[in-house]
Amino acid sequence: MRIIKRDEALVLFKNQEVNLVTGSFDLVHAGHIDFLKQAKAHSPQIPLLVIVLDDIAIAARKGSDRPIYSLQDRLTILSAISYIDYLLPWENSWEEIRDFVGKINLVNLFVTPKDPGLDNKMEIARNNGFKLVELKQYNEVSTTSIIERIKKDAKESK
Repeated sequence: MRIIKRDEALVLFKNQEVNLVTGSFDLVHAGHIDFLKQAKAHSPQIPLLVIVLDDIAIAARKGSDRPIYSLQDRLTILSAISYIDYLLPWENSWEEIRDFVGKINLVNLFVTPKDPGLDNKMEIARNNGFKLVELKQYNEVSTTSIIERIKKDAKESK
């Protein structure tokens, strides 16, 4: 597994096929692991690139109390997951991913059924000629639901 920069990814995957996952990966949980495992198993011969959104993008999308872990901490955690071939910390606006995927040899973009950007990703896939692959979600688990459960348990224990 290698952590790479955007410019390096553009050169590396200009002609080489790549599969892609994007996300926050805050509080990495069993659902994330299962999702990444499914993505890698889908076409193991193709490198799996994981774009990790930065702290600013996550706070804008999920609220000022997020992320729980910094981008650097999330990269450290994700770098231990064997299903990932490349990590790309995304320190640009998340909207710029649309332009980025048009410049690489993307084969598959993996999503979950409840991906909040699903319609946007479908349009990007249609316009750029890669497949949008919907993977099963592991036990309906999400970072947001975990945080909500922790807050609820904390209130009840008072």
